[in-house]
Amino acid sequence: MSLFKKMTEREKGLREKAESGDADAMIQLFLDYAHGTNDIKANEQIAVRWLNMALEAGDARAMGYKGILLHKQKKYQKAVELLNDAYEAGFKDVAFTLYMYYSEKPMLDETKATHWIEISANDTQTASSQIKAGNRYLLGKGVDKDLSKGKQWIDKAFINAKADKNDKAECYGSYGYIHQENGESQKAKECYLEAIKMGRFEYSFLLAGIFEKEGNLEKALEYYQYGADHDVSACKPELKRLKKMG
Repeated sequence: MSLFKKMTEREKGLREKAESGDADAMIQLFLDYAHGTNDIKANEQIAVRWLNMALEAGDARAMGYKGILLHKQKKYQKAVELLNDAYEAGFKDVAFTLYMYYSEKPMLDETKATHWIEISANDTQTASSQIKAGNRYLLGKGVDKDLSKGKQWIDKAFINAKADKNDKAECYGSYGYIHQENGESQKAKECYLEAIKMGRFEYSFLLAGIFEKEGNLEKALEYYQYGADHDVSACKPELKRLKKMG
């Protein structure tokens, strides 16, 4: 009884439910102890105890969270097996997690990264996943380069981005790249400008490159300078090079 007196009513209720087999309560207690709350001090050992209880109960989310913990422990094969099991059991969020793991070392595998980000884009219908899927086709990462397939994903993302300024900006940047690859420099410039106006300053590098290719060195200098002023590292050596030429 003394232990319960130290608990909030919320935690007490969660413990009672968890101890009676409620997997939702087990997962919530795991999250509370993993990250800490206003009333609960983070405690990894207790968090893992609740997670393992949920895992024993066959909860799909527990499989996913356990997979993430195993990845942090560098047990990559076991992590992937559990994450795959979690997805098959219905925890669709792990598709994006698997994409992230396969898109960087030590698990880098561009083909698998593309596979999982497409699954995530289909499952979640979120602009951020759809943009990532589209850009992989535009750049040929893990798949053959396919501007048409990439644009299909970006079109979906543009609709789903709605009022999200960052996602909209990234869509404009992707559209700019598509137009540039198709030789439509004016449309490309317009799209890159929209992305820049929305705060995606890295597109100043590509915009400046188009102006330079067209022979408009004044505009090229302007946007290399703009990018450099906004810490776009790729713009700095190009700015220096053009200034030397002038």
